[in-house]
Amino acid sequence: MEITLRQVKLVFAIVCGLVLGSTVGIRAERKIQIDLQPTLGYHSGKTSYEFLLTQTPSDTVHIYAVQSKLEFPTDATLIGANFRIRPLSDLRKWNLRGSIFTNVTDPKKVMTDSDWESASGTSGLELFSYTESGVQMSMINVDVNFSARLFRIGSGGASLLAGVQFERINQDIIGFSGWYKSFDSSTYSFRSTLLPQSGSGTVLTYRLTRFEPYGGVQLYAEPSSKFEGELNLAAGPVRFTDRDDHLLRHKLSTADGNGLGLLGSIRGDILLTRGRKYNYLLALSAKFEHASITGTQQQTWYADETVIVAPGDTVVYAAKGTTIGGLPHDLKYDFIALGVMFGIRF
Repeated sequence: MEITLRQVKLVFAIVCGLVLGSTVGIRAERKIQIDLQPTLGYHSGKTSYEFLLTQTPSDTVHIYAVQSKLEFPTDATLIGANFRIRPLSDLRKWNLRGSIFTNVTDPKKVMTDSDWESASGTSGLELFSYTESGVQMSMINVDVNFSARLFRIGSGGASLLAGVQFERINQDIIGFSGWYKSFDSSTYSFRSTLLPQSGSGTVLTYRLTRFEPYGGVQLYAEPSSKFEGELNLAAGPVRFTDRDDHLLRHKLSTADGNGLGLLGSIRGDILLTRGRKYNYLLALSAKFEHASITGTQQQTWYADETVIVAPGDTVVYAAKGTTIGGLPHDLKYDFIALGVMFGIRF
């Protein structure tokens, strides 16, 4: 069963409600401190994947190879919320943090689709098709982590950090504009003329799911009662699945795999005012993530795909029902997120 974004948001909201609700009584006994912070942020980055297919046709004279690279932008304005729970008796003994974010704007950058092909074992891959498209996106990121102090030096110290992160990105790729080269089957080469290609409507859908447990170290400093800062450095195994449906090519590609993710973040909390029951906070944060993932992809054609070999002349490239599996699938993503948070502490 596929998990929807609505289900993830609902589960997170229920968990947060149960956690916060269960702490009200404890907080009344002055045992823990709770921070709640609505967040506005900006997310910049991209995901990209490449796959390489090689086949030997029945004539065994030529080796057929094709490589594709798709880059999906993720720049968007985000809204979300953070919470933190920690003991009042020793604020850095342990910390439990959680956050949830979703986008409220679509990427302004374009999605790009590049294809290289070779029909000869001696010639290199040649770029024969390139297009750019608009993007409509919905995404969600849920992150929960726990830190426990290792040691303290003066007004700072270090803690062990462990957490888990879940992310889902859904994108509809709208329209395309670019060029292609037609293929000359008599010479097994592409013609040099760049022919324009364009279209409208939804041409591709892309779905990426990422699950990442991580561990690392947290460095913190509290030079005054009104300011505290944190630097987190962590790494962990990444499990991903993705699905893209080339609507124009009638081809569904699914992939999964594993890799290594690197995470870094910095955050500063400023106490604005003190009240009898509530304190008001302002926080600034920056977060960087990178992962390189290796997996396998399967492609299935649910209708005939035709290609243009010359203007006005098309042939069936792949018949309905064709399935190719075990394709090397390399995925990379790089994200930078900046955020500003205003909240309450009680």
